[in-house]
Amino acid sequence: MMYNNYQLSLNDISKGNFLQKINIKDSFFEDFSYSEIKYTNITATIKSEKIGKELSLSIELDGWVNNLLCDLCAGDLSIKIFSKTNFILKYTAQKLESNDEIIYVKPNQNKLSLKHLLFELVILSIPNKRQHNNNECSNEMVELIKKYKKKEKKVSDPRWDALKKLKE
Repeated sequence: MMYNNYQLSLNDISKGNFLQKINIKDSFFEDFSYSEIKYTNITATIKSEKIGKELSLSIELDGWVNNLLCDLCAGDLSIKIFSKTNFILKYTAQKLESNDEIIYVKPNQNKLSLKHLLFELVILSIPNKRQHNNNECSNEMVELIKKYKKKEKKVSDPRWDALKKLKE
């Protein structure tokens, strides 16, 4: 297991600029059994820069998430993802909860696990609506959807009809 590759040595990055590339493959998602994502080929580029007493951390994801289901035809779908997210690492002895922009670390902490953070960034990079490009959906499935889709007739409320007449 490549667990050590998902650990960031705070000693290394506190000395100045730092660059590391991590490949996120299928085995990465084995620890996240509840995830629908199982097959990926993503490169995460992690950059850090020391700015005074603070460290800036930039994570860039670029690659493919494979074998997702299309929302329209339920066929296999591969989605290209790209995202770039910036964080600030702050050292503090207080017990503070990290947020979307700031990651708090203890002064005596030597390593920072990026595994869950990388998982969240991959999840957030996938669009809400997953659909094949034009005409790539299964025609057979699209026809079945059209066949069984109920067309609802809008029943008008007579009270609203009376109000609409007043408007005219």
